[in-house]
Amino acid sequence: MARYEEAQAEFDVFEKFRGGYLAPEEKKFKQDIKVTLAGTDKETRGKHALIRAVDVSYYTSLLSFHSKYLQSRGLILPIASRANFPFPPGSQPSPGDYKPDEKYMSFDTTSGPCTNDSPISIPIHIIAPYFLHNPYGDQFHAWTRAVSESDTIGTAFKGLFESYASAQPSDSVYGFAENCRNPALHHEDLRNTVVLVTTHRGRILVVPPDTSIKDLIAGAQWPRVHGSKEFNDERKVKRRHEFEFDGIELQDGWYIDVYVIPKKCLDSQ
Repeated sequence: MARYEEAQAEFDVFEKFRGGYLAPEEKKFKQDIKVTLAGTDKETRGKHALIRAVDVSYYTSLLSFHSKYLQSRGLILPIASRANFPFPPGSQPSPGDYKPDEKYMSFDTTSGPCTNDSPISIPIHIIAPYFLHNPYGDQFHAWTRAVSESDTIGTAFKGLFESYASAQPSDSVYGFAENCRNPALHHEDLRNTVVLVTTHRGRILVVPPDTSIKDLIAGAQWPRVHGSKEFNDERKVKRRHEFEFDGIELQDGWYIDVYVIPKKCLDSQ
């Protein structure tokens, strides 16, 4: 169904280019698209509206330079994850059970039809490989509720590490609760912390924590979007092509990974 909606968008550009004139067979094609779209249910239309707003393909990325209507945020939704998007695989709730305030991607607005420009919220998966959160050395990770794209990355993990450390019982094994608090405070201090985000093609971007989610997504897209922020790339291998297609991938079709590490750990690499 997303293909029909893409066809509708592209046909609108075509019709405008033709000055509104359509040959008989073109009018029939337009009507066929309209009839097909009219037969879809509200939940399906909402899902594909969200896909158009966040997902980008090589073809639509080229068209976006010519049509604002076709612009998306530049996230990459794997084909295998389109069926469960925007929910985790195997746990897709029925439309009646879905609540926008939970940790699933959704539009932030409930008024009027949602377009590519409508604000959205995105779940963030926080990974902190240097935060010793238990005595067994497991890597710390946590999912956030959907974060507004206008919020900063730092907002997504604000209070996360301190809350975890405070929740540890004082009589925990080997005095771990006490040893956990200082690293937690260090991770919460944005002056001592850096954020790393990987792209679809394995680029490792160093992102200031005060960067908005929307600016992060735009800055990771390649070819670059005019006016977007540019981030340092820790991967030193040159791109194979000048117009290499890249961006942040939606993991399992519903969240993005964000790594939080102390600056000293990055400097020592």
